[in-house]
Amino acid sequence: PRVRRINVGDVRLRGSAVSAVDGKPLADAQVFFANGPQVRADARGEWAFADAPGGTRLLEIRAVGFYPERRTVNVVDGAAPVRVALKTYKSVIDTLKVVAQYDRFSNLDGFRERSRRGLGRFLTASDIAKRSPTVTTDLFMMVPGLSVDGVAGIDRTVKMKGIFTDTCDPAVYLNGSLMVGVSASDIDLLVPAKNIQGIEVYSQSQAPPQFVPGLSECGSIVFWTR
Repeated sequence: PRVRRINVGDVRLRGSAVSAVDGKPLADAQVFFANGPQVRADARGEWAFADAPGGTRLLEIRAVGFYPERRTVNVVDGAAPVRVALKTYKSVIDTLKVVAQYDRFSNLDGFRERSRRGLGRFLTASDIAKRSPTVTTDLFMMVPGLSVDGVAGIDRTVKMKGIFTDTCDPAVYLNGSLMVGVSASDIDLLVPAKNIQGIEVYSQSQAPPQFVPGLSECGSIVFWTR
C-alpha cells in the first residue's frame, strides 16, 4: 500500500539535539515527522523546519551511536524550541544488562510455561544457535507473519501481519520491559543473538496481558537474555 504523507504546512519549528552524557551538540542528527518532512542538525546541533505541518505531531530524533527518541510536539506559530538530549547506546545497554540479570531464572520459567500452553511462537537458545543468525532480526525472516522492511541503516523496521491492516508495528519487550520506538537496527545492537535465551512472538489475539501495551492492535515480540 502507498504511504500517506502528512500535509506540509508553513509553520516554523526549531530545536537542538545534544548528548545526554556531556551536552555536546549532535551534528548531523536526523529529525523528522512520521511520513513527513525531515532535516538534519548543523554543527551546533541546531535544526529548523521552515514548513512544518501544523497541529499535534510525532517528532523523531536519531543520531548515530545514540538511542532514538520520539516526542509529541504541538506545531504552532511561536512554539518554543524543542531541545532533545539523546542517551548513548552504551548507557542504555548498561541499564538493560542490570534488568536482564534480575530474576533471570524465574523469567525463563515463565517462558517455558507459556510455551507449553501452545499460544504464540517460541524460539529457545538452542533454536537460535541452530539458525546461526548474523544479526538478531535475521531470525524474523523465519517466523511466519514477521518481516523486516527497508534498507540497511536507520530506516529498517520490524513489521507484523495485523488484524485490520496488512502490516503493523509490534510491541517489543526486553526482559519484561517495553522498548519504545526501536527500529530493526536498534534491536540488532541492543539484543545480540548470542545473548538471547528465548524469544516469544504473539499475534494481537495471542499475547498475554503483560505483553500488551494498552489498546494495541498489533502483536508483540518478547526477548529474554542472559
